[in-house]
Amino acid sequence: MSSPLPFIHSDQSDAVPTGIYSINTGRPFASDLVSGLLYLMPDRDVLATAHILVPSRRAVQALTAAFLDITDSKPLILPVITALGDVDEFSPEMLAHYGAEMPPAMDKVERQLILSSLIQRLRIGGRAISPPQAISLSISLCALLDQVSQSGGSAERLGEVFPDDFATHWGNIKTFLDIVFQRWPDIAAERHLMDPGMRAAGLLSAQCEDWRQNPPDHPVIIAGSTGSLPSTRALMKVVTELPQGMIVLPGFPDTALGEDDRLAIRADIGHPLHQLLETLEALDMLPEAVQCWVHQPTPEGFEKDDYLAQRRALFLEVFRPAEQS
Repeated sequence: MSSPLPFIHSDQSDAVPTGIYSINTGRPFASDLVSGLLYLMPDRDVLATAHILVPSRRAVQALTAAFLDITDSKPLILPVITALGDVDEFSPEMLAHYGAEMPPAMDKVERQLILSSLIQRLRIGGRAISPPQAISLSISLCALLDQVSQSGGSAERLGEVFPDDFATHWGNIKTFLDIVFQRWPDIAAERHLMDPGMRAAGLLSAQCEDWRQNPPDHPVIIAGSTGSLPSTRALMKVVTELPQGMIVLPGFPDTALGEDDRLAIRADIGHPLHQLLETLEALDMLPEAVQCWVHQPTPEGFEKDDYLAQRRALFLEVFRPAEQS
């Protein structure tokens, strides 16, 4: 990963600081992110070239609104703001990596109707499945397919986690899931289509490969993601290695965590900081490398941010892993 740079303004260089940052818990994330980016990139031409990736399309809307609010709706060319996973598949770079032969994505409604038709032919527990039940079960199967794709797995490998011997009700569930394990990949291939989740995962992988081989010459910022999915962590890893790559985490504590604290939190999957520590481990980064965000305005009516620091310290104690409490 490139070393963090000092804050260099546009009158000195077009470069912006790189590294991993965090916006404190209790702060307005979108507003603080915008304030910091405006501070780091006073040259609005540099800001306009930036690409910001956020966890969801709702977060895209929130960040766009924050830009308008912070700048008081003054004319400004906004940076490109996209949701993680929304890859421009028709860009020359993407076409070069995944090739024009990649089949188009199957329409999600079509996928649901096909699965519903297959389900209705089954008899589970000796009973026929009604059309409303088939529709409901197909929605669940579609959600399962998407989860498998997001986790970097496949329908075929999912079947390997089931043991050979089942109780009767588990056997019925396996019969139901065999649609995904055995038949669904062939059904999509016969129609010369790809499952939408699998295709999105393939495009994201192509995005990673393109940025490895052709690092962008503009700032790339991933903001607000905890890195809960393997595909997201892979992209974050690539961004940390870009010349102008930056990660902004949500709510990583500015209080130093001891080695015992880290081990206990990583062993406690329900801890609020568990996923952030797992992501840092995947990025080969120590928690000490996470820097406080560069510009967090003092809330109106408060001279200092001490009250928030006290609240964060209290909540760290409240959420201390059970073995340490």
